[in-house]
Amino acid sequence: MKHLKKLNELNVGIITHDPNLEMARINDPKEFPYDVFVYGGNSYGSGRNEHGEPHFHFADKIKGGKWSFSVLIPTVEEWKQNKDLYVCETTTGYYDWRGLKKEKKFLIEWLDNFNKDLTAYTNLEVIRYNWNTLNKDNKNVSQIKRIK
Repeated sequence: MKHLKKLNELNVGIITHDPNLEMARINDPKEFPYDVFVYGGNSYGSGRNEHGEPHFHFADKIKGGKWSFSVLIPTVEEWKQNKDLYVCETTTGYYDWRGLKKEKKFLIEWLDNFNKDLTAYTNLEVIRYNWNTLNKDNKNVSQIKRIK
């Protein structure tokens, strides 16, 4: 977490590649009361090494830290079809939204909203851009081909 930057602290909005930047907070805690992070890293063995399918982290750390999910980043086509989110792993071992249906609905609505700092992009588009940028030098993960 030593390389954390908030979105509004970044110079150009959509972040430019910085090998020292390993994670980016997408949400403003005053606007959306949960943590939404995108992690990154290279594949050279130093620092954070991101893995797996493109995903973002959704947690209640702002509210006390009782749960955390890694949520797969949907493609443009998947999002247009059904606006559903799939959990790829959790710290609790559950692979669904058991007990968090209200939070899931709130997250889906928030993902469709325009980002507070980058008003031309939805929060989901900002997540996609940041995933690609933070993982630019990572051969262990796939890039998201279509952003919008």
